[in-house]
Amino acid sequence: MLRFHHVLVRDAAYRRLLKETRAELHGRFADWLEARVGDAIEHDETIGWHLEQAHRHRGELGPLDDAGRALGERAARYLGAAGRRALARDDVPLAASLLGRALARLDAADPARPELALEWCEALLAAGDVAEATGAIAELGRFAATSERLHAWHTCFTGQLAVLTDPQALHATAEAVAAAATTLAAAGDAAGEAKAHSSARQRARAPRTDRGVRGGARPRARGGAPGRRPPARQRRPRRRAARGALGTEPGDARQRALSRRRARAPHHPRRSGGRGGGALAARPCSRRCAAGARRRAA
Repeated sequence: MLRFHHVLVRDAAYRRLLKETRAELHGRFADWLEARVGDAIEHDETIGWHLEQAHRHRGELGPLDDAGRALGERAARYLGAAGRRALARDDVPLAASLLGRALARLDAADPARPELALEWCEALLAAGDVAEATGAIAELGRFAATSERLHAWHTCFTGQLAVLTDPQALHATAEAVAAAATTLAAAGDAAGEAKAHSSARQRARAPRTDRGVRGGARPRARGGAPGRRPPARQRRPRRRAARGALGTEPGDARQRALSRRRARAPHHPRRSGGRGGGALAARPCSRRCAAGARRRAA
């Protein structure tokens, strides 16, 4: 094992290595660490990273052979295990990163891809990363036709994505989400059934904009579209007419309120200025002065 006095020296030495040598060294270190720690799960991410680097460098040199594909499968296994534990403890950003990296190490036809894609969708949607989640749901959709369970999960994730991006589209998936819940319950997938019911509750809480108010749409405003309130310039004359009928004109109400406020506010002598002499005049306090006087009296 080599030790460097500075990280820049280490990086410069690493860049001088050929990719084939890098892949070999990463693989050898992963084998050594795997044999050293045994079944200790806290080193899964480190072992997975070295196997990931070895697989990536081999892929950049040309088509992978059986040994190169085996490196990718081992990397996916370690990274996937670390990602599942991160998802279980609700560390969703780390889980999304690890599961996505694990999925990238596998071939397109690898049988482990569907389950990794399912967990990757769960982590991305929990983190609110809708851009990556769209691609992850599309990846899971490639395997939806091969399994009713995967198809039901895909339906649930599609509904959850609709909540984050287009809530109005969620109402169109109500029957599909209900059917997905039944399918997952029959398959004994408790987590999937809970996901389907959660999507159904989100659909029930989503606003319905295709209706106006309860009992019918809003009446058409004068010169406006249905479902909108009249403009302010059209509402003011109606308010003035109503207040006039009740004997409460807006000007009179404001004047009475101002008179009551002046009667309650304390007075204090105020200096008229420095240049014009030191004459004192009593006048009503401003709102700030009145508040200060009340605090001092308390």
